[in-house]
Amino acid sequence: MKAVNLTFGAPRAGPKAGERLFAAAGLVLSSMLLRRRFVPAYLLSFVVGFVFGKLLGRHMTFLSCLEAYA
Repeated sequence: MKAVNLTFGAPRAGPKAGERLFAAAGLVLSSMLLRRRFVPAYLLSFVVGFVFGKLLGRHMTFLSCLEAYA
């Protein structure tokens, strides 16, 4: 395993889910600008996904608070 670590380097953390979402939204927005065609359904899907992710994070925080009292 030491040879693998020397070859590939130390493991590092990748981008978070929110960072990937903004990167994907930027790619879709830039492709819409380059094609000069606006597709509201694509942007709506990113908004819905962003809100879902925020609510999921809030739910996970709530569950961690419940575990503290259990």
